[in-house]
Amino acid sequence: MIEGIGIYIPVYFRRGRSLTVYVPVVLPHQEQLEILSVQFNASVHCLDVHAQLNSQFAVCPVCHQPSYSLHRRYRRTIYDLPTGTFPIRIVLQSQIWNCKNSHCPKKRFAEQVPGLMQGYARRTPRLRSRLAHLGVEAGGEGTARLSVEMGIPWSADTVLREIRALPEVPRPVPCILGVDDWSFRKGRRYGTIWYDVEHHSPFDIMKDRSSETVQTWLKEHSASPRVVTRDSSMTYADGLTRGTPKTIQVADRFHILQNFVEALRRCITRLDAQFPWTESPLSVNEVHENVEESLSSPWIVPPVQISLSPAAKRRQKLWEIVHELVRQGKNYSQIGRELNLSRTTLRSYARMSVPPNQGRQGTHRKIAPFLSYLKQRWEAGSQNVKQLLEEIRPMGYRGSYSILAEVLSKWRDKTPEEIRTLPTLTVFEWTRRWIKGKENLGPEDQQQVTQWLERDSSVAQAYSLTQEFLKAIHRHEPARLQQWLAEAEQGAVPEFRSVARGLRRDEAAVMEALQWPYSNGPTEAAVNSLKTVKRQMFGRGKLDLLRKRYLALAQRRHWYKRTQQPSSELVQGLSEVP
Repeated sequence: MIEGIGIYIPVYFRRGRSLTVYVPVVLPHQEQLEILSVQFNASVHCLDVHAQLNSQFAVCPVCHQPSYSLHRRYRRTIYDLPTGTFPIRIVLQSQIWNCKNSHCPKKRFAEQVPGLMQGYARRTPRLRSRLAHLGVEAGGEGTARLSVEMGIPWSADTVLREIRALPEVPRPVPCILGVDDWSFRKGRRYGTIWYDVEHHSPFDIMKDRSSETVQTWLKEHSASPRVVTRDSSMTYADGLTRGTPKTIQVADRFHILQNFVEALRRCITRLDAQFPWTESPLSVNEVHENVEESLSSPWIVPPVQISLSPAAKRRQKLWEIVHELVRQGKNYSQIGRELNLSRTTLRSYARMSVPPNQGRQGTHRKIAPFLSYLKQRWEAGSQNVKQLLEEIRPMGYRGSYSILAEVLSKWRDKTPEEIRTLPTLTVFEWTRRWIKGKENLGPEDQQQVTQWLERDSSVAQAYSLTQEFLKAIHRHEPARLQQWLAEAEQGAVPEFRSVARGLRRDEAAVMEALQWPYSNGPTEAAVNSLKTVKRQMFGRGKLDLLRKRYLALAQRRHWYKRTQQPSSELVQGLSEVP
């Protein structure tokens, strides 16, 4: 700071008191300027710094030859970072020079002071950088509101222009990449995101998710990553194969399991309709006795069954309508318009071989041990919720009043025979029990699973295939998965045959998923953060603005700097790749 550059400004307080404050002014490269005066402009509440350039020569920006021929002077206004809360406005007498190089296409040029001004710019580089980085964090409108309090008032459009003008940071293409799609508008328009798995940082985003775009991007970046993680999309598989044939493609294990679980639910829905486990050869009383003997508490009994709700009945009716329209030869688009259903919902109903049975289990776990006592008191005529709550509190009940009231409210319109009916487990409950396995279940759940598996060999086969598939994925055993594929293709479970066909189409990437530690989870997390940035702009930001802001925001959060060196777990085994 050059001594003496500043201004005394009176600050007025209540009751007529005032204080004179000295406000220093520090300009970038001010040693190249001749400061004429510093004035406080009360009309716009800013400090006007009048200065001029007195250079003896300047260098042409095109031919880089020095010029000593001054053409003329002109007045230029440049805004700089504030001093305190006072904006700084530099009123500069700049110079235009003649280029004497006869071979240079530029005859005249304006003198620029690096760090102070740029061509056609009304803001200093450090002010532009401040606005851009504020815009990255807070967006255009948010930065415009904040900038008023910070002494740099600018409009939202100006902030967005500064974000778009941020320079690109050159980064080498990492050897481990993740690729996934993200939605501009869900169901209509999608883009592609590249994620640096090595350094845990978003790398780039693209305008669509076609294989041609992926192939073009790889060629433009001269990219040949060793490993690329992706989902089950064959579009990305085709683009990667044509763009980098030597790259190892790793399918995402989460999506493999997700597709299998969806097939398992369809399988259980079909089996539950053909061989319902509640159709036991034992009588209701015998089943009650067997269950009560295996439980330690005299009050523990099976949960009560609640009949299908009106919503469940509507779902069954909708299933019948959808299947009738499919039998008539109508396609999904026609049925969707007629029933006002999305394509996803319509496909789900069309793939169900039996009507959906999603009746709710109407017992809370906290109330189950006391159902036997509550039934006796209910049948004896004691149907006051508060009184029953006071009776079961000393027995160990730790639930709330609302839980008890919800359960008992469903008994008011039912006969004692309906209350004693055995439960009907939902598809989701059965799916959870099959995925956990019998050995990881409680005694009651084990008995229910075993009872159903003994009903028919097809149920036992489906359960066995489920356990084998989960073991192959969780234990990372490609040979075991190959054996499962062969058994599923020859087996009698149509849902698993469909899963096997899908895995065969992407067999190489699926097998690599069991040999490498990478997954597409970090890329999915990056998609989530990208959606957050997109929604902050209310979905109106164009791709160039969204890309600039998202990548700059990721760098500001030090996603790239804090992991400059790849972690040993991620690169473990890369040396073994030929």
